[in-house]
Amino acid sequence: MSNSGLPSNRVSFLAQAPDGAIWAATNAGLARYDGQNWTDLGQVGDATTTQTYSFAVFRGELHVGTWASGKVFRYGGGTTWIDCGRLGQELEVMGMLVHNGQLYAGTLPLAEVYRYTGGETWNRLAQLDTTPEVKYRRAWTMAQFQGRLFCGTLPSGKVWSFAAGTSATHDRELRPGWRHIAASRDGNRLRLFVDGKQVAESAEFDSAKYDLSCELPLRIGAGAGDYFHGRLSAVRLYRGVLSQAELARLIEP
Repeated sequence: MSNSGLPSNRVSFLAQAPDGAIWAATNAGLARYDGQNWTDLGQVGDATTTQTYSFAVFRGELHVGTWASGKVFRYGGGTTWIDCGRLGQELEVMGMLVHNGQLYAGTLPLAEVYRYTGGETWNRLAQLDTTPEVKYRRAWTMAQFQGRLFCGTLPSGKVWSFAAGTSATHDRELRPGWRHIAASRDGNRLRLFVDGKQVAESAEFDSAKYDLSCELPLRIGAGAGDYFHGRLSAVRLYRGVLSQAELARLIEP
């Protein structure tokens, strides 16, 4: 693979899209690699955008963070990029991540974290790094683990985390072959089972504090940030909570 077809020789970020293609961010726009050729996807934003730094796939669409406009843009096909708004008065959008169905982003120079609320609107959540007498503070990278969003900062060198909502997660690769996955809500706890054995449980929560209304369709195997890479068979929904013994009987040969 060569850089033939890239809009610039300076590549700042690489990511793999849900369709398997590689996306490359450069200081002259974005490009897509399909395994054979690079396709120029055009300049992101106007002349104030000199670098594209971060990628995130949110609800099946590619979103990119930029410098020095401090904006996020959504890919609209061809060479079209749709403005999703600026994060406060920040200059650069750094780490981006979809956590519990919502898009989050960290920034420079104040190391702030924002949540996307739609259109061109972002909600500021917190400033993570308050190191005095420095020009740039960064909320640099983001990751998920055990149902929490983690964000690394510079120059303080700290990692912060928080949970949006309640979840039960199994942060391990499943063994090859068919696996039986079950999730339940029993009172004020969420539980996750693999092959009839409980592998995760949420902390107790007050369900009255959660608004579960949603206009989006129910999708099993597809979330706001990623898709299930495999095959599904015999999907079932139950009105009541099954016991662990009942779950075990479901997977008996």
